Amino acid sequence: MAQQRIECAESPADIAAAEVGVGLSYPIRVAILRLLVDRGELCSCEIEPCFDVDPSGISRHLTALRHAGLIVSRRDGVRILHRLASQHVADLLAVADSIAAGGDASCSSQYPTQKVEPQPEVQRRVRSEKR
Repeated sequence: MAQQRIECAESPADIAAAEVGVGLSYPIRVAILRLLVDRGELCSCEIEPCFDVDPSGISRHLTALRHAGLIVSRRDGVRILHRLASQHVADLLAVADSIAAGGDASCSSQYPTQKVEPQPEVQRRVRSEKR
């Protein structure tokens, strides 16, 4: 049986999915998303005190999250407010948590799944809160 060539390696859907991956590629970005899940719409001035990162760094991470389509922003006077782009972002975080915990991601997918052996626990660095 001949192997079928995959023609969609650079389809718009593949590129968009890869952008989501880029948006999730830094732990602080995931933490910002979790903050928005918990608190809803926030100004960057409300996000900055939660992290030990300078304001320009928070701004760059928010830009990356917006570019990835994970958050949306709107102007309210002089403030810019950020919120999740949709409930699907919170769902994505829940699935990522399940996968990271070695559990069953249990999401309906059009793609067949295969059993993957869990990796040994990886120690994660946690930044101390800004004082």
